[in-house]
Amino acid sequence: MILERAPERGGRMQPSGGRIPIPEQYGGPAAVPETGGASAPQARQRRPPFRHIPSMIGGPVASMTPEHRYVTPEGQTYGSVTTVLGGTKPEEDAMHLEEWRRSVGYAVADYITREAATVGTQAHLLNEYYLRGMTPDESDEPFRLMARAHHENFLPHLDRIDNIRGTELVLHSDRLRLAGTSDCIGEYDGVPSIIDYKTKRAPQEPERMHDYYLQAAAYAMMYEGLSGIAVEQAVIMVSSEKDTMQVFTARTRDFMDEFLERLDMWYGRIGTGGFARPFLDDVQLAAAWDFRP
Repeated sequence: MILERAPERGGRMQPSGGRIPIPEQYGGPAAVPETGGASAPQARQRRPPFRHIPSMIGGPVASMTPEHRYVTPEGQTYGSVTTVLGGTKPEEDAMHLEEWRRSVGYAVADYITREAATVGTQAHLLNEYYLRGMTPDESDEPFRLMARAHHENFLPHLDRIDNIRGTELVLHSDRLRLAGTSDCIGEYDGVPSIIDYKTKRAPQEPERMHDYYLQAAAYAMMYEGLSGIAVEQAVIMVSSEKDTMQVFTARTRDFMDEFLERLDMWYGRIGTGGFARPFLDDVQLAAAWDFRP
């Protein structure tokens, strides 16, 4: 397990009014040195286009419903990795989450959670646009300032990705009766990796990454089942509202057995009626756990 901390860069997370200009990496204007004094910092150099290679997944993949369920090409409906992990968390974790929701009020908790989910979703989308060399489309909804700030945090580490086999790649397994969407599968510093982006309120301790390693292990199993290609490394990139950036890595195979145990637990709970549908969809459910004490 490796923890890397990016150099501190002050000021990115400070709120400001108005719209943020289109960044240079998306075709916006380059920074112009100020006159009559010290020059402004040099603009961040745009990296060459990322290499995208075939995913090696043969045949059609599952599609996602608005409820974040997945339907396979054969018509089977599977739950997601996020649902499985969220539904099998230790009871103590679930109690802490419920205590937080009760302490701030359920309406406020739902609002905070949905806002966090929106920012996280937009930051993911900006990362995807960047890796695919596309210009973001804000015609329907402008990107939040916080989403852009998180994306700026991710950029130096996105530049370490290459030979991309898929972004927002939908995966499923008939053997596991499971599905999910991987943020990115590609090489990170030359090592084939399952890469996941997380947006948080504050820097994270390594032990908080455990379920994310399980998530990456599940994606690795599904991807290998579809493509025949083993992906040995999990890379979890974490940007926080405190303007910190962390990268955690682990071996996917070290977490596969434990994920299968959680999957068995999940099957047992839904088989006995012990599971109640989460109060939020998968994206919002994932965000909600970040607010537990």
